[in-house]
Amino acid sequence: MQTCLWFEDAPASVAKPTRPAPVGQPAVRIHAQAEYANWRWDLERLAEGWEDLHVGVLDRHLRLLASPHTGAAERADILAWLDAPLVFNRPASALSFQACLAVYDARLDPAEFQQLVQRANRQVVNPRRERAA
Repeated sequence: MQTCLWFEDAPASVAKPTRPAPVGQPAVRIHAQAEYANWRWDLERLAEGWEDLHVGVLDRHLRLLASPHTGAAERADILAWLDAPLVFNRPASALSFQACLAVYDARLDPAEFQQLVQRANRQVVNPRRERAA
């Protein structure tokens, strides 16, 4: 019986699945000037976005204060944001009234601007009270 097994045709070998040949990764080339240019572009875009965000917050708050349709609670929140204490010995916190005004125009005096906005707010609010009475 054994002789029979040795002389019979050997079973066909099972084909192993073949893996595709590994694709070589292209060599990474670092172009220092191009990387620096991209980094500078990203940094400039970040700075522009930061400025746009501050100016947008200031603009939105001033528009809401100027609108007679703004609710009392929202108006109070905006006025609290506007009347936050001013800081002079360190940078103002991000998105504070003082920071937003400094980004919009650094020549404007925050205390004087607060007074002007308060006066404009009273002009918007007072006619509403007279109409309601």
